[in-house]
Amino acid sequence: YEMLRSLVGSEMCIRDRTLLITSDLTFSTVPQLWKQLQAVIKTHSLLVVDVSSSKEIDSAGLAFLLALKKRFSAIAIHHPSQQLQQLILACGLSDLLTTESHAL
Repeated sequence: YEMLRSLVGSEMCIRDRTLLITSDLTFSTVPQLWKQLQAVIKTHSLLVVDVSSSKEIDSAGLAFLLALKKRFSAIAIHHPSQQLQQLILACGLSDLLTTESHAL
C-alpha cells in the first residue's frame, strides 16, 4: 500500500481506491479517524474499505462505515470479522453495507 500517512494518519492508508484501516473502529478511535480522513476523501474516490486489520468494531465503527457508504455509494467492506458481520445483520444493514470475505 502506498502510505498516505501524512494526509490520513498512522491508522489508515489508501492505495488505488481502497482504504485500509489498521486500527480498531470504536468510540475511542472513530472521531480521530474521521477527522483525519476528511481531507483525503475530498480528493479520493473509494470503492473498498479493508477492515482485515481491525480487531474490534463497535457501533461507532459501524456508523463510520455507514458515513463512508453515504459519501461513496458503491463502497464494499472487505475482510469483515465475524463480529462485524453479526453487527451488520443485527442492525438490519446488510442491504446497505456490502461485505466481501476474501482469503488473505
